[in-house]
Amino acid sequence: MSSEPRPVHVVVVSQDVSLLHEISWVLEAVGYEVQTTNDFGQDAHWRRYSLADFVIVDGRGIDEPSDTTLAHDSDNPHFRIFLYSSAQRPDFAAWWAAGAHDALHTPVSRGELLARMRTGTRYLEFERRTIVRSSQSMVPGILSRRGLVRRLRRIAASDGFSASRHLLLVTSIDWFAGIRHKNGETASRNLVITAAQAIKRTVEENAVSAYLGDGRFATLLIDQLPAAAKSVAEALAKEFGSREGNSASIPLPTLTSAIVPWRAGDKVDQFLGEALETLDLALHSGGNYIVVHGEFNRELSAWRDEMATGNPFADVVAQDIMEPFPTLLERDTDQSEMAAALRRGGVPVWPYVDGDGRLVGVSVDEAAADEAPFAQAGNPGTVPLAMPDTIPYDASFPEIHEAFSSRGCSTLVVTADDHPLGYLTCDGFLSMIDPIHAESFAGTSKLVDELMYLVVPSKISEASVAELAGG
Repeated sequence: MSSEPRPVHVVVVSQDVSLLHEISWVLEAVGYEVQTTNDFGQDAHWRRYSLADFVIVDGRGIDEPSDTTLAHDSDNPHFRIFLYSSAQRPDFAAWWAAGAHDALHTPVSRGELLARMRTGTRYLEFERRTIVRSSQSMVPGILSRRGLVRRLRRIAASDGFSASRHLLLVTSIDWFAGIRHKNGETASRNLVITAAQAIKRTVEENAVSAYLGDGRFATLLIDQLPAAAKSVAEALAKEFGSREGNSASIPLPTLTSAIVPWRAGDKVDQFLGEALETLDLALHSGGNYIVVHGEFNRELSAWRDEMATGNPFADVVAQDIMEPFPTLLERDTDQSEMAAALRRGGVPVWPYVDGDGRLVGVSVDEAAADEAPFAQAGNPGTVPLAMPDTIPYDASFPEIHEAFSSRGCSTLVVTADDHPLGYLTCDGFLSMIDPIHAESFAGTSKLVDELMYLVVPSKISEASVAELAGG
């Protein structure tokens, strides 16, 4: 599914309001997204928090630009332009040394501004492509994932590959995604740098290390046994935990690692994918954990066989998977309001019980369930009832499936000694192994200003409560 292209972000820094208006209005007219500021300070918010692709700085009042004049804290490519007065020639060499990519004279020519911005945007795309294909990561001295794959392929093709033992140590910063979301890119980048420095201090000089993104690293260890590699992982976790990093306000998280041998004949992509799968297994082991490849092979294999060939609901009984009744209706009592509430809530059957709580039937006509008690308040038992299809609470999964298949019914009432406990619907039963995502139970009707909108149906992709209630 396609999405709308991201606009190019521009920050303009000047104390000339007319100039800010001119540049921002021209650029936004052709699709750029512009923010303006008059703050030239070294701690200005735009330097740390803007998402700028372009930084345009009014340099007319700056005699000697420095490294901080155009500084912008971002790992993404950005293009810097400074503005100068056509009446006074600036020191262009000093501006280039300060990091400027281009210069524009004032008063600004609209056509020239748009042409230079187009050129800058092409430059940014070139930088983006360069980064994508680069073998170096954002961390100095650490390879990117692409660089690691290239290096591993060269090692695999070398004459001495089979004569040495190779192990891959993959490591993840626990809770990295949440830390990045909560504390921002700067804090997460500092964590990555701290972890990279810990790796350099821990592993041997001939080790090959790479940053895979999302707080994950890979280090190729040569001529080491798994036990020794595990000691390296433990030392790495200890070294990382002993450092404050660049943000002492954020407690350092733990590290989780996996150790996987590189067997002769394994293709690089297959090998790296297997290592990351093993890392996921370590992350599923509680975090702050080290898994050596094969440690849980028997357990994992048995689970996969059961999921592939068996029934994941083999030990399930009806009571385990039923929807419990929110309430039971008493046969000899006026229950009109409660019956109406059950209907609005999407409950498919409305059970009536006697004084001992035993099932005497379910309402077969929702209009009768809602209206008859009002029409005949002195005789509430006139609501038409029918005996539903029932199933014992301890019925097995195959028995439930057989009941739906053989009886042709859409709903089963789960009972224990004739007492209704809950219900199963055929659609809900068949959807139990459907994949779940955040919108599985979302309603499709318009938002209504009524409390019944808040009732979430039990079946995946079921219509909203408002639709069940007739809109």
